[in-house]
Amino acid sequence: MIMKQKRLILLIAVFGVVWLLSPGKSSYAETALSLQQCLDRGLESNLELRAAQLAVNEAEAGVREARGSFFPTLRADYSHKLLDNHGKLENDTDFLSQESDLFSVTLSQPLYAGGINSGGLKKAGLSLESTQARLHFAELKLVRDISSRFYDLLLAQAVSDKWAESIDRLERIAMRKDSKII
Repeated sequence: MIMKQKRLILLIAVFGVVWLLSPGKSSYAETALSLQQCLDRGLESNLELRAAQLAVNEAEAGVREARGSFFPTLRADYSHKLLDNHGKLENDTDFLSQESDLFSVTLSQPLYAGGINSGGLKKAGLSLESTQARLHFAELKLVRDISSRFYDLLLAQAVSDKWAESIDRLERIAMRKDSKII
């Protein structure tokens, strides 16, 4: 009989310690977030996702750059030449005061570059698809991790509440037995 009382007291003490170490209802309720709020916060503040989004932006710029190789190019050149005979050594008047301006504009369109342009565009497109897939995978992984931890916390809270109920019930039983012993 005494051994059973010692076990009961030990059991109550263990549950009491667990109950005291678990967060109380008031502190838990003050910081409680919904699953969607947890997901939103995680997706906004995750550095891995930010880096993946920057990689997607870089790949998009690579696609734009590769597309640019198909567009026409415009080139403008200007040169100015002034030849003057200050020392009056030449009698040729054409040579003495030559001044020329040259302005040229060139518009060119590549017709065929041996597949380099189309290969570069295809490579850039595949790079973009790959980085978008990595971003999507990182988002899914984060959602899975947050959801898993969220439900683990809910389960831990439910188990803690059950333990608290068990401790209360065991304390009532112990008080009844104490009152019968006296």
